[in-house]
Amino acid sequence: MAQLQYEIRIGGVVDPADLDALEGLRISVGKEFTSVTGWFDQSALHGLIVRIGALGLELIEIRRVRSVRRRPEG
Repeated sequence: MAQLQYEIRIGGVVDPADLDALEGLRISVGKEFTSVTGWFDQSALHGLIVRIGALGLELIEIRRVRSVRRRPEG
């Protein structure tokens, strides 16, 4: 299944222990939000949303960064 690149913004500065649950993604921590960027198919994107909620984090925004699809490796 093809993947698209998404940026997910989470409210506030995310605790480093919680960031470990987001391993393998590009993470940028700012003053007002933490940005997580990566390539996801629809199933993986939904899984990440569930993980963010399970960690008790505030989901602010999800946006598609690139409209070009990428085939998964392997």
